[in-house]
Amino acid sequence: MKAKIKLILLLISYVISGASITFISKFLYKQESIGIHFFHDWLITLFMFFSEMFALVVYYIKNRKSKSDAKQEIDQAKSDDKLLVTENESKQIPFKKIIFFTMIASFLDSFATSLGDISLNITRGSYLIFLKSLFLIMIIFVCSWIKAKKYKKEKKPITDHMIGFVVAFIALILFILSAFIGNKNNDEFIDFIIPFAMMLLAMILQSIQFLIEENKIRTLMIHQFVFIGFEGVFGFFFNIVMCIIFYFIDCNPEIKYADKICSKDNNGNLKLENSIFAFKQIYENYTILILLIVLMIFIAVYNMISISIIKYGGALTRGLIENIRTIVIWIFFLIPWVSDSLEENFNWFRLVGVLSIITSLLFFFSVFKIDEKKTIKSKISALSFSSINEISQSDPNDEDDESITKDDNDNLNELENK
Repeated sequence: MKAKIKLILLLISYVISGASITFISKFLYKQESIGIHFFHDWLITLFMFFSEMFALVVYYIKNRKSKSDAKQEIDQAKSDDKLLVTENESKQIPFKKIIFFTMIASFLDSFATSLGDISLNITRGSYLIFLKSLFLIMIIFVCSWIKAKKYKKEKKPITDHMIGFVVAFIALILFILSAFIGNKNNDEFIDFIIPFAMMLLAMILQSIQFLIEENKIRTLMIHQFVFIGFEGVFGFFFNIVMCIIFYFIDCNPEIKYADKICSKDNNGNLKLENSIFAFKQIYENYTILILLIVLMIFIAVYNMISISIIKYGGALTRGLIENIRTIVIWIFFLIPWVSDSLEENFNWFRLVGVLSIITSLLFFFSVFKIDEKKTIKSKISALSFSSINEISQSDPNDEDDESITKDDNDNLNELENK
């Protein structure tokens, strides 16, 4: 029970901290300094990885407890929930393995974050944010199913999850339609397909990252804070190199989307990332500095919660909760005084899409429990060996099972009398 409560608290904290990051980021991009909006995607990604490194500090403080207390906590967690995967303190993990997998995860996270941010800068409205969260759960679901089938962990996905996947796909179609039908901005098709492809690629990379985190944290028993902390270390140094390289790459203002991909200085020059001018803006406007500090705090908390959800609930649960966070953000952005400044507008297709996402989540979390014995497939295979086993193992308190048993007994009695 304590493990379930812990997971629920993690999910709630994830939604709150994740939504706060989006709100702060939107407000940060609206800040002006030296007459230019603060727009520096790669530099903010650098700050994101810097904040992830604090997970190592938390891990160090956490491990200062005595070994007896740590062992007692692990035994208690295992007794509360058998499915809960905990780190094995006695198992020594080769440091090279930790370095290798965290390095891959950090590179995937860096490119996924940058591609996702650029795609959101190119287009307007919230439909792409919903596509982002829907892509995430659908890719993770398919990859997990293929992996389970390959290693014969389970023959088919749970019926509830399969229905949730279909409903999520319907929601995906609705949000794609919302980009063209009832869209006041009347974006061209090219303005949709390019960010759409970039977001899809970003979510493929991020899904692989989540699956690597889930697999390595659970199989190698790497502590989740160690994993996310080293991701921050490698991501931080990688983005430092990228920011230096991008500073020397100029953007042609005549190229489409140049102003939405590159950062601009007060002289009108465009660079892929103008970090030097960014620090000048921070020096001139202390509001930007305060927002960056608050943003890094929320990102640190958010990433530690995110990696903990992947450990205790899996990568799919992490993707599902991302959809809840997106819904909260969408509702907030529909507030009139917020929507006016963030260029958001109400769309009926998006509303139906949101309702579809909620329905999908109810099926994924088995709130709408579907009895697999009553599905068409099981009725067709009623004479199969597996179906007979299901009947024999069914609950004796079930009325349907009792009626079947009585009929069988009557038939046996008639045969004996004959």
